[in-house]
Amino acid sequence: MILEGQQTFLTAFQETIIGLRTGQTGRANTNLDRLVHLLSGQLAHMTPRTQSRVTPLIKALLGAKERDDTVALADYLQYALPSSLEECDFSPTLLDVRIIEKLRALDAFIDEPAAIDQLAEALQRIYHDAPRVSGLSTYFAGRLYLNRRYEDAQALIKIEEEADRLTPAGRYISALALEKISESNIGRAESLMERAYAMSPSLRDGFAQLAWSRAEGCDWQMARRLMNEDLRRGRLSSFRKTDFSFILGHLEEWQTAEQLISEAYSQEATIKDCLGRLGWIGYLKGRGAEYLETQIEADIRRDRFSFWGKVFAACHATAVGDIAAASRKIEDAYEEFPGRHSWFCAIGWLRVRSGDPGMGCALMDRDYTTNRMLDFWMPSYAIALALDGQRDKALSILEASELQSRPDSRHWIGYWHDPDGQMTLPELKTLISEIRQLSELTAHVETAKMIAGSAN
Repeated sequence: MILEGQQTFLTAFQETIIGLRTGQTGRANTNLDRLVHLLSGQLAHMTPRTQSRVTPLIKALLGAKERDDTVALADYLQYALPSSLEECDFSPTLLDVRIIEKLRALDAFIDEPAAIDQLAEALQRIYHDAPRVSGLSTYFAGRLYLNRRYEDAQALIKIEEEADRLTPAGRYISALALEKISESNIGRAESLMERAYAMSPSLRDGFAQLAWSRAEGCDWQMARRLMNEDLRRGRLSSFRKTDFSFILGHLEEWQTAEQLISEAYSQEATIKDCLGRLGWIGYLKGRGAEYLETQIEADIRRDRFSFWGKVFAACHATAVGDIAAASRKIEDAYEEFPGRHSWFCAIGWLRVRSGDPGMGCALMDRDYTTNRMLDFWMPSYAIALALDGQRDKALSILEASELQSRPDSRHWIGYWHDPDGQMTLPELKTLISEIRQLSELTAHVETAKMIAGSAN
């Protein structure tokens, strides 16, 4: 429930009580269903002692709902629920309607980076007026973390730390934010996560999320070590098991990866397309198009084939040279799940890798002209255009992109988890004026590294 779920739970809690107290039955019932669903999902991660208190309470809630006893329902929620919960992945002291109302009144501050100091001051005032309350900063820090505002999340958590009101959830989010701020913080992040786990048996996937951050930097060995921390403790969710399989695929531990996906599939019916994803990694690692096709077919047999499966199937079609079929599958995926996904870029770059930059550009251009290309793919698109002789267009696209605001950042070329290179914007512009074939990309990257090393 941490991060996204924490606020969903607290909002549903408040909305249910308000609806019950004011006679808004529809509002109450909708949020009560959400609340009970979230609470029931937490049961397996609570201590036996807490389970023994919460299970009868859930039954009492459902019984009161069946009797249409709105007063009893509201009383159970407002008075019995907070005293029944342990300090799990949110602070029970937040289960106070008045406190939540004050927090929700501050929601406007969270979307305005310049208002972070005002938000901190407002939280400190609430803390001053409610000396027994904790977890207020964590309520907002989770949202800041999800919005990639890691320093702001850490600044709010520091308020609780200095006031000696840091909850397990606060330590959890602080650990995640610290690692995002700097890779050198990984030791402190692990230590904080250990303390959070020691205080709360219900927390899970903390080390797994640290692992995923390492995976985003292609540090597969570190990612595996961190994933194993949650696996051996029994704190790895079924969804994170599929992330672990992704990491193991990059380490070419195929059998263990497939086993983890099978476990995840047996535990959660909504998980889909993971064998197809593993097949895609296998293809990139040299296992061939047949392995990719086998894994996609396994997902189809298990009724686990969805829009991502269509993307992987498109990659397979591209790999065997059927561009028309690949394009149809990508359009089907976009129709099922519209948005900016850069799926034509995925098959386009595959053609670039295969020595066909003209077709690669034509495919990638379908995402660019429909505004479905993410900034992440702009450097690869520019390289593809340069290889196709369209150097001026490549440079103009980079000039018009948001990458201009980050000239010193290093950008992936190709698939982020199996990159062909990484370089800054100035290095990229130099390469565009010189590159004639993709094999020159690696040499250019290595030369840039040597020059940077000499300068340092």
